[in-house]
Amino acid sequence: MNALELELRFLQLVTRQYYEVVPEKYRTFCVFNARLLQRVLTHYRIRSELMPCQIWLSRPADSIVLGFLGSKPEPGGGWDGHVACRVGDYFIDASVYHFHEAAGVAFPDSLLVQRFNRPSQILGQYNISASDRLWWHQPPDGVDSTPPQENEADLNLYAGQLIEHLDAMLASSRKLVHS
Repeated sequence: MNALELELRFLQLVTRQYYEVVPEKYRTFCVFNARLLQRVLTHYRIRSELMPCQIWLSRPADSIVLGFLGSKPEPGGGWDGHVACRVGDYFIDASVYHFHEAAGVAFPDSLLVQRFNRPSQILGQYNISASDRLWWHQPPDGVDSTPPQENEADLNLYAGQLIEHLDAMLASSRKLVHS
């Protein structure tokens, strides 16, 4: 297995295990989740970056858009944007739960998506069903796409817990391989 395949497998593991550790109350906190993922990946010496985006749920009957809609959040609440954590040709979005709530659509709470590798307004897509898809787009022109800061103590707490969880899983899988 080459380094890129190994990294992809690790990203799949992180994506699957994310909400085994991080409390579900954070499922709609995109900035928190993207920053937490970035810390965890940095610990494992994997380069990542925050990827501001607008996300669309496209269905035959309607579409729902999240992020950069021009709304002004209440003081102390939310951000009018969306952000995922990009790693090379992939990104992890651990904040797609908004669509579960808004549209009653079922799919995993954390997604690993292959990024389109061509210059485009579209960053990636995920097929929910034969007719329903999530599409990640570049933020609209003229918006401030800078994600706000998050609570450092909570980020450190849950990043540490996720790293411990992943380390235990990796150690266990190494024991299986070498036994």
